[in-house]
Amino acid sequence: TKLNLVGEEAQKVVNEARALNITAKLTLGDDLDHGILTQEEVQKYLDQLKDFRLKLDDIQKAIDEGNYESALNRADITKALVKALVKEAAAAAAKRRAAQPKASAEPLMIGA
Repeated sequence: TKLNLVGEEAQKVVNEARALNITAKLTLGDDLDHGILTQEEVQKYLDQLKDFRLKLDDIQKAIDEGNYESALNRADITKALVKALVKEAAAAAAKRRAAQPKASAEPLMIGA
């Protein structure tokens, strides 16, 4: 099915939201691996990202069925929610990093 301009925009927003979702999952995994965020914190964000992914699947169905206006509105909202979650998770990670002790910048004196 050939998309009209609204359909093309809806598809673009869905694709951008999916990319943000995937990037967020990878970043959360890194934050967990490096001990920046806890398993519980990461799981909370991952659960929300899963909900957003399911919403995006429904929006994709609407696009495929030709419901472009509705799909675009829902895609814009879902993308904004994913962005807000990314910002929230990044702020939590930054706060945790700031609270971690800093490594000493003094050079090692071997044999001193």
